Amino acid sequence: MSDIKSIIKKIGKLKPIPQVANKVLSITQDPDSSMTDLSEIITYDTAVTANLLKVSNSAYFGMSGKIDSVHKAIVSLGMSKVVDLVLIAASSNNLKGAQEGYDLNEGELWKNSVSSALLARELAEKKNAKEINLIFTSALLKDIGKVILNQYVNDSYKKISSLVSEQGFNFEKAEKEVIGDQRQLLFPL
Repeated sequence: MSDIKSIIKKIGKLKPIPQVANKVLSITQDPDSSMTDLSEIITYDTAVTANLLKVSNSAYFGMSGKIDSVHKAIVSLGMSKVVDLVLIAASSNNLKGAQEGYDLNEGELWKNSVSSALLARELAEKKNAKEINLIFTSALLKDIGKVILNQYVNDSYKKISSLVSEQGFNFEKAEKEVIGDQRQLLFPL
Protein backbone atom coordinates (compact mmCIF):
# COMPACT_ATOMS: atom_id res chain seq x y z
CA MET A 1 0.00 0.00 0.00
CA SER A 2 2.89 2.38 0.64
CA ASP A 3 3.88 1.92 -3.00
CA ILE A 4 0.48 3.16 -4.05
CA LYS A 5 0.83 6.23 -1.84
CA SER A 6 4.22 7.08 -3.34
CA ILE A 7 2.82 6.65 -6.85
CA ILE A 8 -0.19 8.85 -6.06
CA LYS A 9 2.19 11.59 -4.88
CA LYS A 10 3.75 11.55 -8.36
CA ILE A 11 0.40 12.50 -9.91
CA GLY A 12 0.96 16.00 -8.55
CA LYS A 13 4.20 16.18 -10.52
CA LEU A 14 2.36 16.07 -13.85
CA LYS A 15 2.63 19.37 -15.66
CA PRO A 16 -0.71 21.17 -15.75
CA ILE A 17 -2.53 21.48 -19.04
CA PRO A 18 -2.10 25.06 -20.27
CA GLN A 19 -5.00 27.33 -19.41
CA VAL A 20 -5.62 28.04 -23.09
CA ALA A 21 -6.52 24.37 -23.66
CA ASN A 22 -9.18 24.48 -20.94
CA LYS A 23 -10.60 27.72 -22.34
CA VAL A 24 -10.63 26.29 -25.87
CA LEU A 25 -12.56 23.24 -24.65
CA SER A 26 -15.06 25.48 -22.83
CA ILE A 27 -15.64 27.62 -25.89
CA THR A 28 -16.20 24.63 -28.15
CA GLN A 29 -18.80 23.26 -25.73
CA ASP A 30 -20.73 26.55 -25.82
CA PRO A 31 -23.21 26.52 -28.71
CA ASP A 32 -23.25 30.33 -28.72
CA SER A 33 -19.49 30.65 -29.23
CA SER A 34 -17.99 31.63 -32.55
CA MET A 35 -14.75 31.26 -34.46
CA THR A 36 -13.92 34.79 -33.35
CA ASP A 37 -14.27 33.77 -29.68
CA LEU A 38 -11.96 30.83 -30.27
CA SER A 39 -9.50 32.99 -32.17
CA GLU A 40 -9.34 35.56 -29.35
CA ILE A 41 -8.55 32.90 -26.73
CA ILE A 42 -5.81 31.25 -28.79
CA THR A 43 -4.22 34.55 -29.82
CA TYR A 44 -3.37 35.33 -26.17
CA ASP A 45 -1.08 32.28 -26.01
CA THR A 46 1.97 32.94 -28.17
CA ALA A 47 3.26 29.35 -28.07
CA VAL A 48 -0.07 27.88 -29.17
CA THR A 49 -0.47 30.60 -31.81
CA ALA A 50 3.00 29.95 -33.23
CA ASN A 51 2.41 26.19 -33.28
CA LEU A 52 -1.01 26.55 -34.89
CA LEU A 53 0.34 28.81 -37.65
CA LYS A 54 3.31 26.51 -38.23
CA VAL A 55 1.10 23.44 -38.57
CA SER A 56 -1.50 25.30 -40.66
CA ASN A 57 1.17 26.25 -43.16
CA SER A 58 2.71 22.77 -43.29
CA ALA A 59 2.56 20.62 -46.38
CA TYR A 60 0.35 18.18 -44.46
CA PHE A 61 -2.66 20.48 -44.75
CA GLY A 62 -1.77 21.71 -48.24
CA MET A 63 -3.39 25.12 -47.89
CA SER A 64 -3.23 27.43 -50.86
CA GLY A 65 -1.81 30.73 -49.71
CA LYS A 66 -0.16 31.62 -46.45
CA ILE A 67 -2.11 31.35 -43.22
CA ASP A 68 -0.93 34.32 -41.16
CA SER A 69 -3.54 34.63 -38.42
CA VAL A 70 -5.29 32.39 -35.93
CA HIS A 71 -8.65 33.36 -37.41
CA LYS A 72 -7.54 32.29 -40.91
CA ALA A 73 -6.27 29.01 -39.47
CA ILE A 74 -9.63 28.34 -37.82
CA VAL A 75 -11.53 29.21 -41.00
CA SER A 76 -9.21 27.04 -43.13
CA LEU A 77 -8.88 24.04 -40.83
CA GLY A 78 -12.19 24.17 -38.98
CA MET A 79 -12.80 24.42 -35.26
CA SER A 80 -12.44 20.71 -34.53
CA LYS A 81 -8.99 20.47 -36.15
CA VAL A 82 -7.84 23.57 -34.28
CA VAL A 83 -9.09 22.10 -30.99
CA ASP A 84 -7.21 18.89 -31.81
CA LEU A 85 -4.01 20.83 -32.46
CA VAL A 86 -4.35 22.80 -29.21
CA LEU A 87 -4.92 19.61 -27.20
CA ILE A 88 -2.03 17.84 -28.92
CA ALA A 89 0.27 20.74 -28.07
CA ALA A 90 -1.02 20.81 -24.48
CA SER A 91 -0.42 17.09 -23.99
CA SER A 92 3.14 17.24 -25.24
CA ASN A 93 4.32 18.73 -21.92
CA ASN A 94 3.66 15.43 -20.17
CA LEU A 95 3.93 12.87 -22.94
CA LYS A 96 7.03 13.84 -24.96
CA GLY A 97 9.68 12.70 -22.49
CA ALA A 98 11.37 9.31 -22.56
CA GLN A 99 9.62 6.62 -20.53
CA GLU A 100 12.52 4.32 -19.70
CA GLY A 101 10.36 2.02 -17.60
CA TYR A 102 8.36 1.21 -20.70
CA ASP A 103 11.39 1.20 -23.02
CA LEU A 104 10.05 4.24 -24.88
CA ASN A 105 12.42 6.84 -26.30
CA GLU A 106 11.72 10.54 -26.14
CA GLY A 107 8.63 11.37 -28.18
CA GLU A 108 7.44 7.78 -28.72
CA LEU A 109 4.64 7.86 -26.14
CA TRP A 110 3.48 11.25 -27.44
CA LYS A 111 3.49 10.09 -31.09
CA ASN A 112 1.53 6.99 -30.14
CA SER A 113 -0.97 9.07 -28.19
CA VAL A 114 -1.44 11.54 -31.05
CA SER A 115 -1.88 8.71 -33.57
CA SER A 116 -4.44 7.04 -31.30
CA ALA A 117 -6.35 10.29 -30.85
CA LEU A 118 -6.46 11.07 -34.57
CA LEU A 119 -7.61 7.53 -35.36
CA ALA A 120 -10.23 7.67 -32.59
CA ARG A 121 -11.57 10.96 -34.01
CA GLU A 122 -11.76 9.49 -37.51
CA LEU A 123 -13.61 6.40 -36.28
CA ALA A 124 -15.95 8.50 -34.13
CA GLU A 125 -16.78 10.73 -37.09
CA LYS A 126 -17.48 7.71 -39.31
CA LYS A 127 -19.82 6.33 -36.64
CA ASN A 128 -21.45 9.75 -36.13
CA ALA A 129 -20.58 9.71 -32.43
CA LYS A 130 -21.91 12.59 -30.35
CA GLU A 131 -18.94 13.24 -28.05
CA ILE A 132 -16.15 13.37 -30.64
CA ASN A 133 -13.99 15.80 -28.63
CA LEU A 134 -14.30 13.60 -25.54
CA ILE A 135 -13.33 10.54 -27.59
CA PHE A 136 -10.35 12.38 -29.06
CA THR A 137 -9.17 13.62 -25.65
CA SER A 138 -9.62 10.21 -24.03
CA ALA A 139 -7.53 8.54 -26.71
CA LEU A 140 -4.90 11.28 -26.48
CA LEU A 141 -4.52 10.80 -22.73
CA LYS A 142 -5.02 7.03 -22.60
CA ASP A 143 -1.42 6.38 -21.52
CA ILE A 144 -0.93 9.27 -19.08
CA GLY A 145 -0.63 6.66 -16.33
CA LYS A 146 2.62 5.50 -17.90
CA VAL A 147 4.12 8.90 -17.15
CA ILE A 148 3.20 8.49 -13.49
CA LEU A 149 4.23 4.84 -13.23
CA ASN A 150 7.38 5.23 -15.32
CA GLN A 151 9.88 5.48 -12.46
CA TYR A 152 8.17 2.73 -10.51
CA VAL A 153 8.18 0.41 -13.52
CA ASN A 154 11.72 1.52 -14.40
CA ASP A 155 12.90 0.35 -10.98
CA SER A 156 11.30 -3.05 -11.71
CA TYR A 157 12.14 -3.11 -15.42
CA LYS A 158 14.81 -5.82 -15.23
CA LYS A 159 12.43 -8.21 -13.48
CA ILE A 160 9.61 -7.41 -15.92
CA SER A 161 11.91 -7.72 -18.93
CA SER A 162 13.21 -11.05 -17.66
CA LEU A 163 9.69 -12.46 -17.42
CA VAL A 164 8.93 -11.28 -20.94
CA SER A 165 12.11 -12.60 -22.54
CA GLU A 166 12.72 -15.76 -20.51
CA GLN A 167 9.22 -16.93 -19.67
CA GLY A 168 7.22 -15.56 -22.60
CA PHE A 169 4.96 -13.28 -20.56
CA ASN A 170 3.39 -10.33 -22.36
CA PHE A 171 4.36 -6.95 -20.87
CA GLU A 172 1.08 -6.37 -18.99
CA LYS A 173 1.18 -9.83 -17.39
CA ALA A 174 4.84 -9.42 -16.41
CA GLU A 175 4.13 -5.94 -15.02
CA LYS A 176 1.24 -7.32 -12.95
CA GLU A 177 3.42 -10.18 -11.71
CA VAL A 178 6.18 -7.82 -10.55
CA ILE A 179 4.29 -4.76 -9.32
CA GLY A 180 0.88 -6.31 -8.72
CA ASP A 181 -2.51 -4.79 -9.39
CA GLN A 182 -1.40 -1.30 -8.39
CA ARG A 183 -1.85 0.03 -11.90
CA GLN A 184 -5.44 -1.18 -11.86
CA LEU A 185 -6.03 0.39 -8.44
CA LEU A 186 -4.73 3.73 -9.68
CA PHE A 187 -6.21 3.68 -13.18
CA PRO A 188 -9.26 1.40 -13.12
CA LEU A 189 -10.37 2.18 -16.67
